[in-house]
Amino acid sequence: MNRIMILLILSVISCHKVNDKKNNSSSWKLIYKIDPNGNKIKGSKELLITAVKNGTPVRIGWKLISKKDTTKSVEHVIDTNLLTVLNEEELFVQLNSFYAQKPSLKRDSLKIDLIPIESTWCLSTKGLISSININSANQEISKFESAGFNTEISWYCKTNF
Repeated sequence: MNRIMILLILSVISCHKVNDKKNNSSSWKLIYKIDPNGNKIKGSKELLITAVKNGTPVRIGWKLISKKDTTKSVEHVIDTNLLTVLNEEELFVQLNSFYAQKPSLKRDSLKIDLIPIESTWCLSTKGLISSININSANQEISKFESAGFNTEISWYCKTNF
C-alpha cells in the first residue's frame, strides 16, 4: 500500500511540473541589440517591430560601465509603456516613470540611493533618448529633446520561440 501511495504522489507531482512548464513556456528573449550609435549589433529590428505590432510585451536594458574602472558597471532592465512604430522602420518606446538613482559602485559598499527626480524616457531603435524629469522637491520640470543615448540598448520580447 505504501508503494502505491508513493507512486501516486510522485505521479501527481510530475504532472504538476509538466503543466507548470507548459503554462510558463514564454520567456524574455533578446530580439535586437544596438551599439551606442544606434547600429545593429545582433538580432532583427524587423522581427522586433513585427512582435510589437502583434501585441508582444517589450522590455529593454542598457549597461553603463565606469570610464575610470571598467570592472564597475550598472545594468538596468525595464518594461516599456507606450510603443510607437514610425514608418514601419523605427520603434520608439516610452518607459514607465521611475525615480533617478545614484549608485555607489565601491565594492565594499555597493548601494543605490534614490534621488527625488521622477523621470519618463523615450528610447528608440535609432539609439535616441528624450526625457521629461520632475523634481519632487520643487515640482520643476525639465525636458530634454532627442539626442544620442550613447550606450548599447538591448530589446527583449516575451516569446515562445
